[in-house]
Amino acid sequence: SSGINAEYGGILRAEGLSPVDMSGTVEPYCRILVHVSSELVHKKKTCISQSLDRSPNWQECFTLDLPERTLLCDVAVTIEVRDALRNTRSTSYLLLGRVLLSNSAVSGHGSVQWEHACSKRG
Repeated sequence: SSGINAEYGGILRAEGLSPVDMSGTVEPYCRILVHVSSELVHKKKTCISQSLDRSPNWQECFTLDLPERTLLCDVAVTIEVRDALRNTRSTSYLLLGRVLLSNSAVSGHGSVQWEHACSKRG
């Protein structure tokens, strides 16, 4: 046994991102952070959308490697949309948006799917 459980997901698209420079463009990417019981266990980035489009389509699948016997209800997934162009005043990439999926914080459109996944997986 490898001691790893795999969960699969995908980043499809973003819509209506705010422009970050004078030309009105953005070079977005997504960063996925996975925490189990508050401990960071996995992170991944999508490719950078080179289309300079404020509604990019990534269409990327990913696998989350979780420690063996991890209950999905103990997992928190943060998805951040960031701009690849560095903020001129700092060395960090500009955060455009963030979504948190967890047993205690999920709401809106994805809440039914998250709750269903938790109930099926444990």
